[in-house]
Amino acid sequence: MFMTDNLVGQGPNRQPAVQLWVAALPREKAVKAVMESVPSHYTAELTDDFINFELARRLDLKPGDVSELSSAR
Repeated sequence: MFMTDNLVGQGPNRQPAVQLWVAALPREKAVKAVMESVPSHYTAELTDDFINFELARRLDLKPGDVSELSSAR
């Protein structure tokens, strides 16, 4: 998931801030789950990326968890 919030940068190079989120849910439920976890003015886009079981274990993700992985501001 990529979440957009406010614009960052200066002048004509301003771009939306981007955050990467993960949802340990079936694909068809992921966007709704993330949208329920973030401010109402955010937008979400589902990516084709998946995390593997090892990364899920290292992140301590449990079924149903929604978590921010990173952000660029």
